[in-house]
Amino acid sequence: MSVSYYANLLVYSNRIDAFRRAVRETVNPGDRVLDVGTGLGTFAFFAAQAGAEPVVAVDSGPVVHLAEALVSANGLAAQMEFVRGTIPQVSLDGEFDVIIFEDFPTPFLDQSTYALLKGLQENQLASGGRMIPRSARLNLAPVQSPSVHEETFPLDEAGQDRFDLDWSGIRPFLANTPRRVSLRPEDIQGEAVCGPPLPLNPVPTASTLRVDGSWDAGVQGVIHGLALWFDLEVYEGGWISNAPVQDTEPWGQWLLPVDPPLEEAEGQAVDASVWREALEDGGPGWLGWECRVEEEIRSGHEFAGRVAGPEDLTGSG
Repeated sequence: MSVSYYANLLVYSNRIDAFRRAVRETVNPGDRVLDVGTGLGTFAFFAAQAGAEPVVAVDSGPVVHLAEALVSANGLAAQMEFVRGTIPQVSLDGEFDVIIFEDFPTPFLDQSTYALLKGLQENQLASGGRMIPRSARLNLAPVQSPSVHEETFPLDEAGQDRFDLDWSGIRPFLANTPRRVSLRPEDIQGEAVCGPPLPLNPVPTASTLRVDGSWDAGVQGVIHGLALWFDLEVYEGGWISNAPVQDTEPWGQWLLPVDPPLEEAEGQAVDASVWREALEDGGPGWLGWECRVEEEIRSGHEFAGRVAGPEDLTGSG
């Protein structure tokens, strides 16, 4: 990531202010604090200002060296240690009273993030230790947006023979491929359905990540996809969200295509479900989704969007 990427993150003042309050309310003087994915070190600096010592800030990228320079300029160097590397490959001594982590993927949890958080809680978090954020919740809503649909399927039926070649075989893969988007409020049809709060300690398992929703359309419309996003409870009762708003948070939303689009008549209900298949350790695996209007059903599955040959499935080659 470039320095401009990290600098742009400082623009999200709601997010930064919420984490600063969370650190002030959670960290006690003398606490050992671990900041995972520290970037410019913003949250680690807040922990040092709150009296934590030591504060260990870890990042896999070279930005950690810039953070180390910034901490000297802010007079906090004596309390802090910077480590470049990836957990669990890097060696960390002792346990920590507080762990800060906010480098979530757009769909909130995936296999690698689950494994990272589980490992942190088992190996680095002290008994009675605290996590920042505290909990999360998932949101689901139908998407009605011809422009989003065109971006999802850039080759319509008229363009599938582009360059005098048949490209229609691409469409099934696009229909089963979730992608990160930045939606506008007007792209969402109806109110989002919000799932229950999921405490982050212990890390939520796949079975808790299902969201079911139902919406009364009221007017005729077309469903082009489903939007999935998450909120974070950074301090008690203090939530930040990456919902589709004009000043959205940096995570964006996850678009789940509905193909072909579902048409709804006035008064017809829209029902939808999103779930994660469970891995052997209970962590989140493949993402699946379904959208229904009366008897019409559209479904998608992340695995069906992957292009793979036998050597990819067996690990050979």
